[in-house]
Amino acid sequence: MSLAKRPTSTRTSATKTGSPAVRLRVLADSVIAMGPGNAHLLKAVHANGSISAAAAALWG
Repeated sequence: MSLAKRPTSTRTSATKTGSPAVRLRVLADSVIAMGPGNAHLLKAVHANGSISAAAAALWG
């Protein structure tokens, strides 16, 4: 599996209410190995029992 290199960003994120939010990423050298999208998907897999059920729950 190849991990794409992503540029470093100083952009901040906020919740829908406008309050600041923290988003963590696990880096391997300068490559993002685990980010919020992967964590969200893994949580859905755990809750739904399979990746296909998780995908259906997340994206219909």
